[in-house]
Amino acid sequence: MNVVAQSHRQLLWAVCRGLFNSACTVPDWNGWISKTTGDTGEIEQSRIEYTKPILHPITDYATVQECHMTSMEVTQKFNQQFTFVTFDYAAARIAFDIVWDIVHLGAFHTMCSYMGALSKMMAGSGFEEVLIEAGACASGSINQVMNGSHYNRAMRCTGKAAAESLYQSVTNGS
Repeated sequence: MNVVAQSHRQLLWAVCRGLFNSACTVPDWNGWISKTTGDTGEIEQSRIEYTKPILHPITDYATVQECHMTSMEVTQKFNQQFTFVTFDYAAARIAFDIVWDIVHLGAFHTMCSYMGALSKMMAGSGFEEVLIEAGACASGSINQVMNGSHYNRAMRCTGKAAAESLYQSVTNGS
C-alpha cells in the first residue's frame, strides 16, 4: 500500500472513530489496521522506536531540526525507505518549513483541522443556529465549537447532528 493510501486510511479511521463511535464499534488503531488490511502475502514486521527526549521547546526551529536529523539517522541505521514523524500542530508547521519526508499530525489535531474545514463549508447554512436552538451548544461558545478549537463540544455536537441527520434520512426515506 502506498504512502498516500496509508494517509487516507489513517484519516478515515480518525473520522470514523471521532464521529461514529458512540457504540464503541470502531476498533482502536491496531484493530483498524487488522480489519482493513487484506491478505497481501507481504507481511513485514513494523519497527517502532523511541528516541531520547530533546529537552528544549518543540516550537524552536533548532529543536525540530534536531528531531529531523535524529529521525533521518535512525532511518538510515535500519535501512528504512521512509521516516514517519507525528507532531502536534505547532511543531508540524515548523517541520513543513524545514522539508520533511513525511510529517503526520496527530489524530487530535487532524480532527480539529477537519472540524475547522467542516465549519467553513457550513458557514451561513444555519447549522450554528440549529445547534443553539437544540441546546447542544451555547451561543457564547458556538464559534469555538464550529472552528474545532473546543474539541469535546465540537465532537459531541457534530456527532449528534450526524446521528439525527442519518435518523431523519432513514425514517423519511430521503
